[in-house]
Amino acid sequence: MRKVKALAICLIVCHAARVGAQELDCRFTQGPDQVLICERNDLLALDAKANDLYFSLKDQMGGTKLGLFENVHDYWISQRENCGANAPCIKGVYGSWMREMRRIWRLT
Repeated sequence: MRKVKALAICLIVCHAARVGAQELDCRFTQGPDQVLICERNDLLALDAKANDLYFSLKDQMGGTKLGLFENVHDYWISQRENCGANAPCIKGVYGSWMREMRRIWRLT
């Protein structure tokens, strides 16, 4: 029974950590970029697509490649924030980030 409880706790904590690491929670938006994303379905769809790609690639990485991936992710977030409430800018940053994620994944 203890093992089942420990596993259940781990699953909850691990899921919360994964969600908190990337996904935008529109209940707690900060900054004009996040507010705009939460107001527009097209930007929310881009965010979801980027999240799916991010986690599918990140979960398969290790070592130096993972470090590069995380550094570029931090840079991408700052670029999105710099867009403010400019939707074309945010769309462009999402597109660039998804292309960069795929490029890093192809590195050997």
